[in-house]
Amino acid sequence: MKFILSYIIAIIALITFIQPAYSINQHKQIAKKNPPSTKELSKKVKHIPIKIITSPKDQKCLALNIYWEARNQDLNGQLAVGYVTINRVFSHKYPYTICQVVKQHKQFSWFSDGKGDIPKEQLAWANAKNVAEYILNFYSKDTDPTHGALFYHADYVKPVWRKNLIKTQIIGTHIFYKY
Repeated sequence: MKFILSYIIAIIALITFIQPAYSINQHKQIAKKNPPSTKELSKKVKHIPIKIITSPKDQKCLALNIYWEARNQDLNGQLAVGYVTINRVFSHKYPYTICQVVKQHKQFSWFSDGKGDIPKEQLAWANAKNVAEYILNFYSKDTDPTHGALFYHADYVKPVWRKNLIKTQIIGTHIFYKY
């Protein structure tokens, strides 16, 4: 029901095969030149994804979340953070829109830290916007790098809440969990 109220979902058929993920060094070399485009990101797709129709405001909220939570991560780490955000939108336990998920009280540290939220690193911001656009255009549970995770934390902290969850993946410096 929530999906019908919040999103119009269109099926896009793609005939491409998955490419190997960028290594950290390859990602850094590419990022130095320019961020990967949506077209480059779409080469990783080997399935029939769904396109998530959102407002420009929601797309910006997703890009901001990727920027502030994972701008220091490689492409896989940024995709993982974006997928957790979208997984929450599709979960009945979270709000219906991307912005509501991102702005939910004490869910993402950058939003409730009292600091300014305007991106300062333009290359990283451009990259985060491209990653957000890619996720919104090619979302699929089949290629979710987090395997359905709704939670994550940095590997240098050990929050109490993690003990009641199932660890799904470690990507970059984040550890991902689901119920």
